[in-house]
Amino acid sequence: MTHSEVSKETQSDPAMQKLKLAIMEGNANCWKDSDIADFKAIKHELSVEDNVILRDTRIVLPTSLRSRAVDLAHKSHQGIVKTKQLIREKVWFPGIDSMVERKVKNCLACQSSSSIGSPPEPLRMSKLLESPWKEVSIDFKGPFPAGEYLLVIIDDFSRFPEVEIVSSTSAKATIPKLDAVS
Repeated sequence: MTHSEVSKETQSDPAMQKLKLAIMEGNANCWKDSDIADFKAIKHELSVEDNVILRDTRIVLPTSLRSRAVDLAHKSHQGIVKTKQLIREKVWFPGIDSMVERKVKNCLACQSSSSIGSPPEPLRMSKLLESPWKEVSIDFKGPFPAGEYLLVIIDDFSRFPEVEIVSSTSAKATIPKLDAVS
């Protein structure tokens, strides 16, 4: 996203043009427009430089670029807090926090790598066994978008993992995979 692109989109956004006029004129009547009501509380923090509206040092994005900015900040799938920190460094717009939260909460990659919803199980140390494959730990991960699950089998002695793809968590789908591993 370039400066010229932000400037062009700001000029073509009617609400941004009303906001720009209100900032430059400082007229109390300008701030009564419903299109710029979200900006009234922060009007003393706003300025205009080269046809771009700024809130202190951050660029106020026009509506057409907001989704793209959230997508760019979210690209590395760092979760809600880190994504908000990243996007707030450079840009601002009304509803920025809720837009980021929606994006991250609806992202499959973010959901699978974080504990959105429920806290993780506390870690418990297991006793060290005398030989491999006498005791195993088994769990499922999923379902994934295609409806498949991962069957994860870990040898409690060596901590060596085996991972198999299964179509369901039923015994009918799981037992043949366990037989193949042993």
